[in-house]
Amino acid sequence: MSENEIQHSKGWPSRVGYLHLNTKKDFLFNPIELLNKMNLKIKNYDNFINSYHCFNPNKTGNEEIIETIKKKFF
Repeated sequence: MSENEIQHSKGWPSRVGYLHLNTKKDFLFNPIELLNKMNLKIKNYDNFINSYHCFNPNKTGNEEIIETIKKKFF
């Protein structure tokens, strides 16, 4: 990764709320403690998906694409 990509990727854990783990430095960890931390972070996933990936939870991505194509071309 370039330095820009590395710096950009460091911002996501705080915005999204997921656990950041540097596998080059953090390879000595307690597995139970890690699982507990990860389970706490999972609670934020629904909020992230609704905020960044799913703009209309009542429609699938396929429905959105079909509607857009129909509006633009038919």
